[in-house]
Amino acid sequence: MLDALLHRASQNARRVSVHCADARDWQPANPPYDLVVSHFFLDCLTTKEIRALAERLRDAVSPSAMWVVSEFAVPHSGFGRLIARPLVWLLYRAFGLLTGLKIRSLPDHHGALRDAGFTLTRRRCWLHGLLVGEMWRPQNIEPEA
Repeated sequence: MLDALLHRASQNARRVSVHCADARDWQPANPPYDLVVSHFFLDCLTTKEIRALAERLRDAVSPSAMWVVSEFAVPHSGFGRLIARPLVWLLYRAFGLLTGLKIRSLPDHHGALRDAGFTLTRRRCWLHGLLVGEMWRPQNIEPEA
C-alpha cells in the first residue's frame, strides 16, 4: 500500500514520507509533518494507544498541519442501535479471527485526539453515520503565514 501511495504521488513522491512501523512505539522522524492520514486504522488501537500516538504526533506536526481520519462509528440513532452496533461488533469479531486483532470495540479516538491537543474542524458522515471522515488540527498554535 505504501508503494502504491508513492507511485500515485508521481512527481510529488519526494515530498511524501511514509513509515512502515508499529504505531504503538513509532517515533516521528524528520518533523515537522504537514499532513497525517489514518484511514480505518485508529480502530485497531486502544484509546490509550491512540492518545500516546497523538501526543507524539502533536509535537511533530507543523502549526498548519491537518490530520485526516476515516473510521467506523456507531451513531446514537435507531440505525446505530439496530444496524451499526451489531455490524461493528461483527466486524471486530471477524478481524479478530482473521488477523488476531485483540481490540473488540471502537476506541474513543475523539477524546484521545482532544486530550493530545488536536481540535476537530470538520466531520462528514456516510451510511447514516456508520462511516465518518474528519479533519483535525493542532490546537493553540498559530498557523504559519
